[in-house]
Amino acid sequence: MAYPQLQPGDCLVGSDLPLSGYGTWPYYFTAVPCIQRHIAEVFFADSLWPQALAFPGDDTVYSQAANRCADGFSAYVAGSVHNTADFSFETIAPDSSSWPDGDRLVVCVAYQVTDDSYPGPAPVNYSIKGNKA
Repeated sequence: MAYPQLQPGDCLVGSDLPLSGYGTWPYYFTAVPCIQRHIAEVFFADSLWPQALAFPGDDTVYSQAANRCADGFSAYVAGSVHNTADFSFETIAPDSSSWPDGDRLVVCVAYQVTDDSYPGPAPVNYSIKGNKA
């Protein structure tokens, strides 16, 4: 699936996801049911800025997007039976190169952090989404 099609609850596989580090995010992703082994879960995906807004700068865009991801992470995992302290997230946000093309999409992706003995994010076979009553 393409980047603009990502939705909360999509669980992702692939060795090209720059989790817990720097890198360029792919445009295409492979999503699987969350009961299958995966390394990341989308917990927020939406446009944050109006199309008419002039580009406010990379730092401003990323800061606003990261704040939205932090808030979204707390809401998404609220009531989860999993130890959410074992998870972190990455923020995918528009930049100066994609903004002129109309990109306003922010995608927030959670992954399980690991200790130094495991290279990269630990795969899981469940969703971290909480079940609010």
